[in-house]
Amino acid sequence: MALKQKYNPLTFKGFNFVSDSTTMIFKEAVASVSNLPSTGNSTGDARMALDTDHLYISVADEWLDQGVLDVQDLLQERLMQELS
Repeated sequence: MALKQKYNPLTFKGFNFVSDSTTMIFKEAVASVSNLPSTGNSTGDARMALDTDHLYISVADEWLDQGVLDVQDLLQERLMQELS
């Protein structure tokens, strides 16, 4: 599975994004990144870490940081795509 890489200019960090074909299954949020479960996860499990407001997706027994889940950013991105 090829992962997409996206750079966050506010934090100067890169995020490994899951494949576009990954189906997400939202699970209960956790208090912090360190509370993401290490066992019993399936590919596509999605959890918010409340300490960072980041969405994490489980892929191949690894949690991938998807960055801040911000609907306003998503709407702005879609609008810019439509205008270009």
